[in-house]
Amino acid sequence: DALPVLQASPIDAIALDLVKGEVPTGAGTEQVLVGGVIDGHNIWRGDLASAFAKLEALRAVSPNVSVA
Repeated sequence: DALPVLQASPIDAIALDLVKGEVPTGAGTEQVLVGGVIDGHNIWRGDLASAFAKLEALRAVSPNVSVA
């Protein structure tokens, strides 16, 4: 898991693929976490309830969440 390494770096934001990956657990961060929650192959089939749940879980890791 590369998240601890990225958290220690001076970058402003970390993008996470939450369509195929999981919401990270562990220590929080002040960096912006950008959550990719809708599969770009067919955006109309996106499960909005699932996407919202993933973003809520991501807010437990960082208060600074953005959507991609």
